[in-house]
Formats: sequence, structure tokens, C-alpha cells
Amino acid sequence: MKIKANKNLYKNILIAFNGLIVFMGSLGYFLGFKIDATSLLFYAIFLISTIILFFIVFLIVDKCNKKYIVFDEEKIKEESKCGEKVIVYYNQILYTKYYNRIDLFNGIIDFGFVEIVYKNDSKDKESKKVHLYLSKKNYKKIFKKK
Repeated sequence: MKIKANKNLYKNILIAFNGLIVFMGSLGYFLGFKIDATSLLFYAIFLISTIILFFIVFLIVDKCNKKYIVFDEEKIKEESKCGEKVIVYYNQILYTKYYNRIDLFNGIIDFGFVEIVYKNDSKDKESKKVHLYLSKKNYKKIFKKK
């Protein structure tokens, strides 16, 4: 399976910023303007143009992203136009955990990433961690069968 690197991250960040801008624009509209047909039309144009703008930004960032994470039968590797690099072999993985939460009180915003804990050698005392940004669906598809 081949997935674009960090696609889930920048998709979630753009959705969060889009939601924030729409919320601020809506708050400004409903608290600052007299609601009639003309101003409602401008508000609808604002909403539609904001959503289209963020969609275009997503497409541009997605088109410029040339890095892929490849999950094959024995290893996870990163491919780019410069070459490929092995991230981890499946037999080295101790456990994986998926994070996707927003906790504003503690300042924790995790936009859907997998924490892979592994050891290069069984003699190593310290384990190493790798974070990959994947959707929950891809995480279940890849790591639940392993």
C-alpha cells in the first residue's frame, strides 16, 4: 500500500483553519450586520469562497507533496524523488498506538498519527519511536492484520 506522506496532517490542519475562519466570519456577520437578503447573499458568498479557497490550497499542497510512505510485506519505507529510505521492518515493531484527539485545556492537538515503537536489535535497551500521519481507516487496514 502506498500513501502520501503527511496527507492526513495537512488535510486536518486545513479543515481546522477553515472551520476557524468560517466561525469568525459567522460570528462577525451575525453580531455586526443587519440580517437581510443582500447581506445574507454576501455571507453565503463568503462561506462558499472560503471553502473553495481552502480546497484549492489543499490541492496545491497535495500536488507538491512528492513523498510517499510504502507499506510492503516486510517493511515500511519512505519514497521520494531523491530515493527511498527504510523506516522500520515489521519484525522490529513492539507495538503501535493511534492518536487522534483535541484537548484544548491541556494544549494537546493530535491530528491522527500512529506512534510506532520499535527496537533495531533485541539487545537494545532503549526503544525508538516513529510517528506517521495516517487516517484511522488506513491504520486499521495496515496494522491490524500484522
